[in-house]
Amino acid sequence: MDLRFAVVDDNRYDRQSLLDGLSVYFAQRPALQYSCAQYPDAESFLQEFVPASYSLVFLDIQMGGLSGIDLAARLRAMDRDLLIVFTTTSREFAFDAFPIHPFDYLVKPLAQERLNTVLSEAIRAVTKEEATISVKVARNSYNIPVKSIVAVTSRGHQVDLLMENKTTLASTMRFSDFEKQLSLEPRFLSCNRGILINMDYILSLDGDVFRMKDGNTYPIRVRDRSQVLSLYTRYMISRVDGGAR
Repeated sequence: MDLRFAVVDDNRYDRQSLLDGLSVYFAQRPALQYSCAQYPDAESFLQEFVPASYSLVFLDIQMGGLSGIDLAARLRAMDRDLLIVFTTTSREFAFDAFPIHPFDYLVKPLAQERLNTVLSEAIRAVTKEEATISVKVARNSYNIPVKSIVAVTSRGHQVDLLMENKTTLASTMRFSDFEKQLSLEPRFLSCNRGILINMDYILSLDGDVFRMKDGNTYPIRVRDRSQVLSLYTRYMISRVDGGAR
């Protein structure tokens, strides 16, 4: 699939930062093809805009001349399905963008992890596909929706997938195979050796233990506690910033 993006920002350093972030994201996903046009102001983009020509556009909220919000209002009138992501230096300005119904927004300076999350969700929205992983159970292979997996745990020569419906799938695949498949999914956290948990299902953090909504608990690896808690905190903040989907 060929994905087309546009960046509209009057700061060339910010435009380049976003272009660099896109390059990093797609370098890890060679099966996806993309292109990205850049514009230094809203007026020049508006002159060349053709409805249904872009998968997603990144608009700086504060620009000289026509603002990103004013530009978005005009684009929305021409293409109601266009995905719009606002970029801003302050969360305060993002509230002004709510009436436009943007897909999301990014706070400058851009964080690669946050950009990755927005891009992954945008691509799923555009392709209308749900992220899945390949799981071998007995002699059969299945494509399992990533969002339905609560946790992945290693148990001897077996790997257990605990599912949202409270069933458990036993796979003879290696735990490292699951780590590889889920490495680009920001919702999954390696909290201990042989344990991957879906942070969307965390109910609470009790000391050195994650308590899940299904009642299970998973301990945090002591020597990596600071890193694990940092990743968990950043993911929770990203959900608040971007809204849980």
